Amino acid sequence: MLPQEQQSSANTSSNSQSYTYEQFENQQRSIEQEIKQFPLVDPVATPLTLSTLAYNIGDHVIQEKIERSYLLKKYSHIRGIRGDGNCFIRAFVFGLLDYLIRKKDKTLTQQMIDIIDQHYKYLIEVLNYPEHCLEDFYGITKEVFEKVRDGVIHTVEGLLQNYFSDKTTDLMMTSQAIVCFMRFLLSGHIQMNTDDYLPFFLDQYATAKDFCHAEIEIMDRDCDNIHLTAMTSAFKVCIRVEVLDAQSRGSDKFDVFGYTIPDGSDKEPVVHLLFRPGHYEIIYPIENK
Repeated sequence: MLPQEQQSSANTSSNSQSYTYEQFENQQRSIEQEIKQFPLVDPVATPLTLSTLAYNIGDHVIQEKIERSYLLKKYSHIRGIRGDGNCFIRAFVFGLLDYLIRKKDKTLTQQMIDIIDQHYKYLIEVLNYPEHCLEDFYGITKEVFEKVRDGVIHTVEGLLQNYFSDKTTDLMMTSQAIVCFMRFLLSGHIQMNTDDYLPFFLDQYATAKDFCHAEIEIMDRDCDNIHLTAMTSAFKVCIRVEVLDAQSRGSDKFDVFGYTIPDGSDKEPVVHLLFRPGHYEIIYPIENK
């Protein structure tokens, strides 16, 4: 090949790669914009039906399996959560606060506040995280729990309007601050109890600190089992997760199943979650509605 032809070929290859990258970036921006069309937390819990459970599943066999499963007998409503990578953390915190509002248990709510204080202190005094970076996030998170404890916020509507809305930039920042602090709380808890979590990351990261910096603390990073395990351990609560195994669509292996974290706990779950691959939403048992 002549030098000119080599240069021309290289330019063509470069343009092709550049165009492909631009396509990818445009697609990502399009997806992000579409996600932002959804509220952080749905203001209304909607009735749980076959159509809401199988809204994007066209396989009739799978639809029948969902219809025959226990989900529609056990749960009555579903509350959507924005699928931006923070859905588990946002669903957990909102669900926990919703639970505390319904229970009207000041002692339990104070226990949650104490846990928030303890982890913040550990982050600052032991792990040496800069206080000026975390204090605002910590303050907002503690504030909402205190307002629930004191009855200032006593309805889900009040919780939504003041702390989980994206109707204004300030409200959006408030909601994101809570999620951000919870990520650092998880990071602190994992680093505080490294031996308990080594199996989750030892094959990829040298230390718990490295793992947390890369996988826990970054906003919009999808959550995995370690997030669920650490969150329930940190707050000493139980959650129930119902799984729609839609990854095996069109396959006889499709299944609906659930599990409790921690395993075998006899505590009442503070929040029930529906998990579809890559996304968590809140579901409400029939007796709670």
